[in-house]
Amino acid sequence: ATPEEVKLYMEREHQDPAEAMCSQLLEYLLLKTDAKRKFNNGCGHAAKSAKEFYWVGEVNGEPDFRVCNPLRCEYDKSPDLEFVEDGEWFTYEYRMNPSEVISFFGDELTNDEIDRIYKDFTNYMQSPDTAEMFDFSKQYTREEKQTVRVFHANFKALREVKFLTYKDENGEIQETIVAEDYQLNPEIGDINIVREWIPEVYEGYKIGSDLFKKMRPVPGQFKDMDNLYKSKLSYYGAVYDASNSLPTSFMDRGKVWQYYYNIVMYRLEIMMASDKGKKVLMNINAIPDSSGIDIKKFQYFFESSPFGWYDPNEEGIDYADVNTIAKVLDLSMASDMAKYVELADRIKTECGEAMGIPKQVEGQIDSSEAVGNTQQKLVQNSYILETFYSLHNIVRRNVLTGLLEMAKVCYSENTPRKLSYVVDDMSLKTLTIEPALLDNTTLGLFIDDGGKAQEIKNLITSIAQSAIQNNQAKITDLIAILKQDSISVAEDILRKSQ
Repeated sequence: ATPEEVKLYMEREHQDPAEAMCSQLLEYLLLKTDAKRKFNNGCGHAAKSAKEFYWVGEVNGEPDFRVCNPLRCEYDKSPDLEFVEDGEWFTYEYRMNPSEVISFFGDELTNDEIDRIYKDFTNYMQSPDTAEMFDFSKQYTREEKQTVRVFHANFKALREVKFLTYKDENGEIQETIVAEDYQLNPEIGDINIVREWIPEVYEGYKIGSDLFKKMRPVPGQFKDMDNLYKSKLSYYGAVYDASNSLPTSFMDRGKVWQYYYNIVMYRLEIMMASDKGKKVLMNINAIPDSSGIDIKKFQYFFESSPFGWYDPNEEGIDYADVNTIAKVLDLSMASDMAKYVELADRIKTECGEAMGIPKQVEGQIDSSEAVGNTQQKLVQNSYILETFYSLHNIVRRNVLTGLLEMAKVCYSENTPRKLSYVVDDMSLKTLTIEPALLDNTTLGLFIDDGGKAQEIKNLITSIAQSAIQNNQAKITDLIAILKQDSISVAEDILRKSQ
């Protein structure tokens, strides 16, 4: 093989065992934790409240993460920090029923504490008061009363750490962390001890009013010697569009247009209520009373048949009144209502433009609109929304990185184990976890960002179709390309086929 081919093999095809294992582990965690749905929910919180928060931690020995309700969060960070995990503290209020509390804390609770939880919060089992059954204004409060309040505090403090420099059995100089009471011992190869203060993350849970659990440092903080000073809270997330101002979400951008829309719809509702349609003004003297037809019978025939009978010989009417017997009164306000409907549609369009969501993004493309113009509008829209989705992607990357680090804490202390899971195409995969290999591995995640990645992916798919037509690739290769989310992997498959 040529040097270029060897270089390409080492960059694209060769994988370190730790890299391959962590890649499979990440794929397993994405499916196990239902990450796609959770990230969609978090993105929805960001669109509505300009805040997106997640908790990453361990539940009964397994790594997991949760979406946090922004209304229950309190946090502190300096103005120059973009992500809350780099801040000083974060608190969150959970609302759980007693069985959720038992499931979450597991063997942390004693039998007496479990009995106390069920005894103190038995009202969660009771039905709401009959008088409040249909009082929807108190529904949220009623749900609050039916749950256990679990308060979680996450904060940073300083910890004294001693760094020991020593010679190992091979005579090489190594560095490690030792206990606070460790004393220098040159006889066994110790060279030097340096004492420093580093930030450490602590946590604590309060169940109800006075039951405290898991008062401890967050596990697994100092596994990486190169990142001892980069302590992260257990809560990840960011606040959108909050530079020197209050956070502004997409819903905030559309709030003024919603007010206008409500006013227009209110006026339209009044018009619809006052609309009487078209009325017929009939000369009552034309009703043929001499034929035994009174007003009630005339009304019946008028509505049930296409004929309306009148008698020109009745008293008070002559042949000259034939053309003026009835007149049509137009009491309809349809034309005015049409103007208000048009104004409401205009407000919706303006609201979408203000949010960066034009008609083309919603799929409402006119038949007369050129393909190039539509594509250009979609590209411009991706630039408008890029700041929002790029920050969401970074938050997602940080959460997944924290999830991998938590997986190292959960899995590296056990014996080798196998994890089996089913991927999207219904194929079964088995992952072997090597604790020693996982414990000594530090990986970084990179996520494709922006509309450029999707544009390149579409182009690769088009090129793959041309390659099939020219017998330069197989249909199975095209299927493999379409299933890939990574551009680099799709590129490698196409290069191998060629």
